[in-house]
Amino acid sequence: MDKIKTVIIVDSMGSESETPAEEIKNIAEVLTEDWGLPIDVVAAGEGAHVLEDQNPDLVIIDYGGMMPGCEDTVNSNIRYVLDWASEHPGKLVILWTDFTYLIYHHEFEEEFSDRDNILFRYSDGHANGVLSEMFSSKYTIEKVRRWFGVKS
Repeated sequence: MDKIKTVIIVDSMGSESETPAEEIKNIAEVLTEDWGLPIDVVAAGEGAHVLEDQNPDLVIIDYGGMMPGCEDTVNSNIRYVLDWASEHPGKLVILWTDFTYLIYHHEFEEEFSDRDNILFRYSDGHANGVLSEMFSSKYTIEKVRRWFGVKS
């Protein structure tokens, strides 16, 4: 099976315990080791501009933990990726964190909830179905594997 060309987008703040570079590394490890996906990270970094001039099969966006006052930055980066997903229905986008989904959920529900190529990592497959952030949703993992033809 061919490698899944992947772009990983994170915010510049990292998390409570990880730098942006460590977040990127950990996301890649979850995708390969836990989800069993044969990914090739073709681009990764801070901000949606990382997506420019790329033609990935999979885009992960992890925007969470930005400081108060940064809502415009968060919204514009998430919006850029969701618009990109709308323009590329054969490509898959995963909103990686609860924060990424929750900060943009009203717009997402109004404009993007009917898109088959935009997934939320913790969804149970139902509208507004959000699981604990402790575990990736089995529904999402299986949908991603099916999307790329990866056997469980």
